[in-house]
Amino acid sequence: LNNASSLSSTERDPEKARAAEEQILQAKKDLAKVRKKHLQTIRQKDLDSIIDLFDPLRKTMTPVETSAVDNLIASAKRKITDTSGEFETYLSELRTKLFTVLWRQDWYIVGKFKAIAARPGAVSDKAKFKTLVAAGQNAMEHDNIERLREVVIELMSISYASSVDYED
Repeated sequence: LNNASSLSSTERDPEKARAAEEQILQAKKDLAKVRKKHLQTIRQKDLDSIIDLFDPLRKTMTPVETSAVDNLIASAKRKITDTSGEFETYLSELRTKLFTVLWRQDWYIVGKFKAIAARPGAVSDKAKFKTLVAAGQNAMEHDNIERLREVVIELMSISYASSVDYED
């Protein structure tokens, strides 16, 4: 990969470009082999991470949410060794539930606003970003969490997908 990454974006030699593509492809294949070999360990760590995120939130969850999360965790544990992809589906459902619980937390909304506001380079519309950040700061000054939620939604809509994460 070092050879591929050192290649200039203006490189005109098709042989060098082809060799770099082959090196990248080989690296991807190697990573896939390592992932496959250690899939159970990776999945366990992924599940442990999401469980750790849920634990401090349990007191804010409804009994129905708690039961649903517990059932999803149990189902995911049963599928850790399975190659069907069901584990990833359960993990995705857990992430969705986590976001739902977090979205109700005022501290999360404030933190999410601050995280997005700190990354002006991660938005598609700079002018709208400035306006929304000002609106969000105003909402925080007036303890208007509902308005801040609206601002965060709007900020998320102009943020590049990879820059907005529920764990921010």
